[in-house]
Amino acid sequence: MKHFTLKLCLMAMAMLMTSAFQQRAMAQDFLGSLEKITDKNFDAFMANWIAWSAKEAEIAKNEAMNELTNQAVADLSKGNGYVERYNENSKYTVLQCDLPVTKHSGELGNRRPQTDKYKADELESTSIRPYADTGKPILYLNNDMAMLLIQYIQSDRSGKRLEKLKEYFNVVPDGGGYHFCSVPYVSSFNIFSDCVVVDSRVGWGNGSSIKYIPQTKYNKAETISEWMR
Repeated sequence: MKHFTLKLCLMAMAMLMTSAFQQRAMAQDFLGSLEKITDKNFDAFMANWIAWSAKEAEIAKNEAMNELTNQAVADLSKGNGYVERYNENSKYTVLQCDLPVTKHSGELGNRRPQTDKYKADELESTSIRPYADTGKPILYLNNDMAMLLIQYIQSDRSGKRLEKLKEYFNVVPDGGGYHFCSVPYVSSFNIFSDCVVVDSRVGWGNGSSIKYIPQTKYNKAETISEWMR
């Protein structure tokens, strides 16, 4: 995996613009014409999902910007008891298929996430397929897959389907839906001329934005924003 500077970071983003559509198309190819998950096709669905994700992970781990994904996941996991407990019984790390990457004009300065001034200078956006070395194989999840899993769980009042899915990874109910992705969850990259800001969730009720300085490697500079609901 490449170590790179901000200049190379911006060059990598330009190449990503052409690959984002291809990534989404491949996810649809994996699902094919599948309309719902049932007890009859569950094992086949999981086998196909695991095999497809393994191929995608082999490609994604060589994506230059995933050096930052890997670094951020390691930083957010270090010494975090909640993260350890959340993932301890999971056989797989579940990551979203597409990690948004947004290029901004100028330096970060005193701008902070979730403000109009922060969003006003957005130049272009794309996405990458994330990768993090957690010591466990990866499953990639998109919205279509999540909806199929939710329908599968909710059509069973006994709770057996939920427990069956938990044999693979942690599933957390949230209102009328469920959280399937592992934590920490890296939700976006925002590239400025002097740094990259990584937005993340450590739990499903709290998160942070962390400033990283790409030089010979990514150096964590400071946490610039935290939130809790």
